[in-house]
Amino acid sequence: VPPLDLTFIHRNAGNRGEDPDELGRHEWNPPGRRTRSSAAAATSSVATPTPSVAAEEATQRVGFAFASPEDKQRIAEFYGYRDEGFATTMTGLRTDQVRPRLYVGNMADAAYWPLLKSLGITHIVNVAVEAQKAPPPYETQGIKYLLTPFYDTVDQAQSLSRQKFGSLRGVTKYINSVLKGRNSANNNVLVHCVQGHSRSPAVVCAYLMEYEGLALDRALNEVRSRHRGCLTGLHWQAMLHKFNAELLKGS
Repeated sequence: VPPLDLTFIHRNAGNRGEDPDELGRHEWNPPGRRTRSSAAAATSSVATPTPSVAAEEATQRVGFAFASPEDKQRIAEFYGYRDEGFATTMTGLRTDQVRPRLYVGNMADAAYWPLLKSLGITHIVNVAVEAQKAPPPYETQGIKYLLTPFYDTVDQAQSLSRQKFGSLRGVTKYINSVLKGRNSANNNVLVHCVQGHSRSPAVVCAYLMEYEGLALDRALNEVRSRHRGCLTGLHWQAMLHKFNAELLKGS
């Protein structure tokens, strides 16, 4: 799947972002079927079936890849991206379940209400600075948001280590409180970045290491097996190795 560069998005004055509930009021078309080309793209970069078959099938049926052309364009415009590159790139991606009630995915799925509703998403963790130009769209519907502005760069990954992983651990602590805190039985969390390739799966790996006690290799294998094609960037792998060392020190 080609990388999507949102660095040079230009948004007209007053276009998107002023009304946080704009997508929340949108009338969505029924999800349809992917084209053969988009289905092939998704097959090459997403997970094989997970233990939770129902949740897996839900993402296949109603993810952004199944949205109508009008709804895809609506989401692209919400993020300030106007040409067809957004829809083409995002159609080849998917949200996957890593743990019961814990999902990792992309910014398109995070804005697609039919998917969020089908999965019962109650909390969204957005770790992509590029996906934070528009305000959280579904707060009125009861979804709670955590916005942490990570960049997908070598410097960002290295800075987490230099800062003793304070911001990263803030995110993992939040995820743990949502999933295992008081009155959390019905909570479902989606962690996303732009394409779901690096930042969001790295955060989920860190969560599994810190709060489930998984060894680094096992955490990587579990996330990669459920969300295929992710964490190929060496800088995020290096960050996780340093985070693992920090955890082993008992810090």
